[in-house]
Amino acid sequence: MIRIIFFDFDLTLVDSRPGAKATYKSLWRLAGMKKSAKGFQQYVGSRFSLMVNHINEVSGVSKKTIVMTYQRGYDRYIPKMRFYGKELLKKLAMHPEIKMIILSNNRKESVKRACAYFKIKYDMLITDDDMAANETKASAISRTLRKLGLKKNEALYVGDHINDIKLAHKAGIKSVVVPTGVFSKLYLKRKHPDFVVNKLLDIEKIIIKQKPVKLEVY
Repeated sequence: MIRIIFFDFDLTLVDSRPGAKATYKSLWRLAGMKKSAKGFQQYVGSRFSLMVNHINEVSGVSKKTIVMTYQRGYDRYIPKMRFYGKELLKKLAMHPEIKMIILSNNRKESVKRACAYFKIKYDMLITDDDMAANETKASAISRTLRKLGLKKNEALYVGDHINDIKLAHKAGIKSVVVPTGVFSKLYLKRKHPDFVVNKLLDIEKIIIKQKPVKLEVY
């Protein structure tokens, strides 16, 4: 039985592509770095603090300036974002026994502002700010499960990136991916998630109806 769900935030729960594209463009221009499709894939899959450190080391731009530039760009585009998880979270709200955790590489202030705008409720918010410098999302999942006294087979991770599949495997929990990010459904399937779904609402079949967890594609 699924008792806890870890949701990635950007490009999974919320289509933050407008903000991601704008901040990628402005930060790479600020640092004088060349933009690329692969660079954008890495950008949206990286921890915020590591991205800031990389830009600082490569360009010499102060970390304060990098953070301010990012936050200004992200905030500006929140109204242009879409709330992918609206219908699914409505259904989950009727099941308070299932813990809803947002686990994001983004900075806490950015996620909190977007959640406030879309009125997203959660039981716990874990962001880049809450993880140690050398900590991964996988270790954050393990730490959270221990804290709540839950088992790995009671947990599910929902994301959109190949890194999400890898971290779920590393944490020893089941993974569900949606092709709402920078990778196609076929490419994500090749990375061996437990589930690939077309849209978040499809996850109801796994979470609420408690279907046996096995590899399948909806």
